[in-house]
Amino acid sequence: MTLVITGIPVQALAYISLNVTGLTGYDTVAVQRTNADGSQVIVRSCNYISTGGADSWAGFDLEASLGVVVSYTVIAQTHNGDGSITTATASSGGLIIPTQNGVGWLKNLSQAALNTQISLQALSDVKTDPRIQVYPVIGRKNPVVVSDVRGGRTGTVSLMTTGSTDYQAVSTLLASGSTLFLQATPADGFSDMYFVAGSVTEHRPAAQSTDYTRIFNIDFTEVDSPSGSLTSIPGNSYAAVVSFGTYQALLNDRTTYLGVLNTPWGLGPGGN
Repeated sequence: MTLVITGIPVQALAYISLNVTGLTGYDTVAVQRTNADGSQVIVRSCNYISTGGADSWAGFDLEASLGVVVSYTVIAQTHNGDGSITTATASSGGLIIPTQNGVGWLKNLSQAALNTQISLQALSDVKTDPRIQVYPVIGRKNPVVVSDVRGGRTGTVSLMTTGSTDYQAVSTLLASGSTLFLQATPADGFSDMYFVAGSVTEHRPAAQSTDYTRIFNIDFTEVDSPSGSLTSIPGNSYAAVVSFGTYQALLNDRTTYLGVLNTPWGLGPGGN
């Protein structure tokens, strides 16, 4: 069977659902995303994993940027007895997660059920510190400098929530202390950022105690992408598993535990 990869953008939860077929005969599979700027990265949920003898793989990408075109390449490998590796690839067409009325997302990649939409209200001056050491040299007028790439972004970002659900979601994300992932829209002119939150100030613009409108002023430090695998996507739950009714019905639609964990579905049995 021909190796094929397809994707479906899921706007409501800001991810791309991925499906690979034609894996028969291959023992390892990876999926690589090509970003709008030409950079490439292996998708977290399919980083050279075992096929387990399956013909297909289904998963998702929670880190694709909003509102820009990305594409995917599947890399299937067979590790031969003589130590050589046979590799095949196939690519998808361009895919885009549409933005919703200028709304971005705040995500926790290890607890995707906490991910929530946010409105980016303001951004302070963004600072990037240099990495420079200056060494004076005896007998020379000028010093010798050792330099490296500049540090990541630091600053303050302001996010607004307007309802109790959004307020609780942002509060819970910040309380975790985990590395978070901020995705603004292309119109905001602020590229995707993994960050850790420093001090957080919660401002109430309304006088009424029952008004959940809040502006969170968050001091941030940009960091590298966290290691580790995703747990599951938003919407996958124990209730969805129970909705299949019987264990056999679940097996008929999700043949492996990873299929249960990673395959996007609705509330009904087999719903995608």
